[in-house]
Amino acid sequence: MVGENVLQRRFNTNFFIIALVNAVLVGLTLYSCTQIENETKPISLDGQWGFTYRDTFTGEIPQLPTRDAFVTELPVPAFWDDHRISLEKSLHQSHLTYFSGASPVDFSTVEKERQGYRTMPLSYIQGLGYYQKQFELSPSEVKQTVFLEFAEVSQEAWVWVNDNYVGHQLGHGLPFNFDISHLVNASGTNDLVVAVSNLTDYAGGFALSGYKGRSGGLTGSVELRITDEQQIRDCYVYTNTEQDSLFWQVEMAGDALGNSTLVLQIFDPMSQTLVSSDTVSATISQINWSSTTPDLIPWSDVNPRQYEVQVELWSADRMLDQRSQGFGLRRLTRQGRELFLNGNPIFLRGVTDHCYWAETLTSPRDKLYYTKIISRLQEVGFNWIRFHTWVPDEAYLEAADDLGMLMMVELPEGFGLEQWNQALTLCRSHPSVVLYSGGNEQHMNEAKIEYLAQVAQLQKSLAPDALFNPQEALRGVEYWWRISDLGTDTTHTPFIHNPVRLERLKEFSDVFGQYGWGYLSYWSEWGDPEFLDERLVVYERPCLSHEIGIKGNYIDLSHTERMQKTKIGADRYLSAKQNLVDAGLLDRAETYYKNSVAWLHTFRKQTVETVRRSKYYQGYDFLGGHDHNQVGGGYEAGFLNEFFEYKPGDKAEDFLRYNAATVLLLDVGPERIFKTNEQLSFALKLSHWGSEAIKDGQVEWRLTGTAGKAYATGSIPIAVFQTGQLGLIDSLKFQMPDLTKPEQLSLVVSLVDASHFIQNDWNFWVFPKTYPEQTAEHDVDYLLTTEMDEQVLKALSEGETVVLLGTDVFPSHSLDYTIGLAGRTHGNLATVITEHPIMSDFPHEGWCNWQFRPLFSDTSNIIFNDIDLPFEPIIEVVSSYKYIIKQSVLFELQVGQGRLIVATLNFQDGEVAGDYLLSNILNYAAQPELWVSAPEVHLETIEMLLINAGRMIDVSGTVNEASENQRGNLDDSN
Repeated sequence: MVGENVLQRRFNTNFFIIALVNAVLVGLTLYSCTQIENETKPISLDGQWGFTYRDTFTGEIPQLPTRDAFVTELPVPAFWDDHRISLEKSLHQSHLTYFSGASPVDFSTVEKERQGYRTMPLSYIQGLGYYQKQFELSPSEVKQTVFLEFAEVSQEAWVWVNDNYVGHQLGHGLPFNFDISHLVNASGTNDLVVAVSNLTDYAGGFALSGYKGRSGGLTGSVELRITDEQQIRDCYVYTNTEQDSLFWQVEMAGDALGNSTLVLQIFDPMSQTLVSSDTVSATISQINWSSTTPDLIPWSDVNPRQYEVQVELWSADRMLDQRSQGFGLRRLTRQGRELFLNGNPIFLRGVTDHCYWAETLTSPRDKLYYTKIISRLQEVGFNWIRFHTWVPDEAYLEAADDLGMLMMVELPEGFGLEQWNQALTLCRSHPSVVLYSGGNEQHMNEAKIEYLAQVAQLQKSLAPDALFNPQEALRGVEYWWRISDLGTDTTHTPFIHNPVRLERLKEFSDVFGQYGWGYLSYWSEWGDPEFLDERLVVYERPCLSHEIGIKGNYIDLSHTERMQKTKIGADRYLSAKQNLVDAGLLDRAETYYKNSVAWLHTFRKQTVETVRRSKYYQGYDFLGGHDHNQVGGGYEAGFLNEFFEYKPGDKAEDFLRYNAATVLLLDVGPERIFKTNEQLSFALKLSHWGSEAIKDGQVEWRLTGTAGKAYATGSIPIAVFQTGQLGLIDSLKFQMPDLTKPEQLSLVVSLVDASHFIQNDWNFWVFPKTYPEQTAEHDVDYLLTTEMDEQVLKALSEGETVVLLGTDVFPSHSLDYTIGLAGRTHGNLATVITEHPIMSDFPHEGWCNWQFRPLFSDTSNIIFNDIDLPFEPIIEVVSSYKYIIKQSVLFELQVGQGRLIVATLNFQDGEVAGDYLLSNILNYAAQPELWVSAPEVHLETIEMLLINAGRMIDVSGTVNEASENQRGNLDDSN
């Protein structure tokens, strides 16, 4: 047994070290190295290694090269491609093999959707790289236990020590080690060779795709860990659900375990005190020990309180080994459909991390870099990150521990149980990792589900303080790529799914990364909480909505020069720019981008609020905290751009209105158009997941116009509103104002108590029931038509004004009110409204917000790409920059002496926004004093449209008079 004098000496030493480190890095995880004789001796092998290369190999184990083959050097840790120039020079470029599927992004060649959606790897070095390093050990060290430890390799490795084969590692980005005690020499030099290959395709995922592709190398640190005859291989400390006990799992290695003792200690770096200390006999290789929980403050997303756990292995008064690591007292649990962190209800507001780094290409190894990223995500309200098919490295995990960012780890596609074991061992000592996922969107047939049952069992054994998510989006259970994916045991109630597979998943799953049937992603404008809840009822588990968002915005060409300085380069920016130049639209690119960002924010807000209004969702992962432009040559779906910066017009406070722990919600969807004097009632709700209940609160609301005038106000007292619930506050009832002109109104709602200030807002558009009358003395006749024919041509030739409703002879494409999907070639990303008398009193912000939703629904726009007409739209619909289509739903032309106004919007009878805009169009057509300059075209150009459509055979023939019922003025058109 270790005596008190030893414990006191150990405490004094640790006290000094903790105080010293804490003075430099207050609040960061401590890894103290106590200066005591016979402690662990880590020897770093990082630095320059000998290097040679082969483009391929045969067999299961590569052949060991001769010593003279190492003709150059390469640093460790590093990717090969980070040192391409030196390798090409020393190994001769012709001897290096590069990934052959790489090609510059060239949007001019895009023809099909999938071609524009492919991943974009650079031409990385591909093959087998041999590393060689020599090291020396003293005779005393050789008598001790020597472990060779690797932090990470890309993608697999084989190891030799002194020409003796040691072993193999298959598993990208995961730590591994080998006991080489029996192979090292007591005198002279020891020779270490590591072969690294990136030729395998055992797994897929975002760590192995995108611009970086499968870049190879010894990408993590390498060190020797030397201990006495016994050593501590691993330590895991966790708490139970009640958090009244601690459970210690210490894995030992070495001989004569029966003569040793473990000292288990917890230090508080904030108060610089020893919190607790226990001793236990080290009689077996796996030590399991429990103790009561000392007076520890729990770790959480709002208070990431950490301690230092230190485990020491003693033999009498001699310390054989010691291990220090951070520790946070936390546990994520589920109760029915709800999630609790440390017994407190929690709603997970997450992003999907796709392992994309614009500035570094490959994953950074800098903890401060990740600290900056996580801080920015927290700034806009996120509290968890889902890692899409990749495992974050130690620096990322430590930054999350420090800042209180929750994480879900998801292994690459095709992982095996060995890799799963390694990932659990790496992540389980980090309080930030609270969830593990078994994959992404793979086919969940019976065999796959049984494999996931094994995976879940291993997770519950190795990391019992976290929860298990079988897979992100349950293909084969709740949706399908082919209907056969669902198997034979299907039901249509309450939706088409496989209930047998779902019940089997419930047996071992804690949460579900639920698909949402596209109503929170592909068709997010149609999402309805009640409809979703009717379906979600069958899951009986907390559901985290999978990859909400997916909508994209336009490219920001201002980043071109910035990207040219990176390893990725700017070819996608340059290609997009050339597309715009060829289309004659480059001068509009900045407007396209800004308007696109505004439109995207509108959809994003509605999507997140739809999830928050559902009673069965307990969180979501948004498809991208930042733009991850490694897919489709551009995937601008993020809250932030690819440099983790706000996009133009976006501010943190805007995101927090709907992405904070507590948000106000209004039961209103995308239907935002109302009539003057209309009586309205909306349910006002609160999604409250803050740390404290709301007490003696007050809700204040105001309905204001663009000039700040208040049209309606109200207040609602709140006695108590407990945390961890979605609940009704009250119904807001008011009447829309009596206006003579349409106006955009804003409903701003605030909730205040002693500890909270919460605010949200929603826009509405109010239109009068009557429209401006045309001034009689300036009235002129116009021709209102839905068809282009000879009568229309005659009217134009005689100097009349023609208003065409619909596309008729013009080439067109179907249109709906939705922003395009990120990464794709097709779809619309923005709208632009030009200053024009028609739009002068129609409320807008230069782009088409919700007030245009019915006007854009079930209609078409006109395509200008292949017709000889100037493109100067009044309302423009902006396509993807990858496949540019010139589109307009409202434009005006000067045709000979006449004037042609074309509107393809859906003017539904009784829809007030459409009625008002149509009134403006006809009013403009009837009043020459309102007319503005319009682009000119020859009458023959319109003739050719008619001829091509088969409407004219003899252009020089007699043109009949237009029928009187086609003519009118503003009064009779209404």
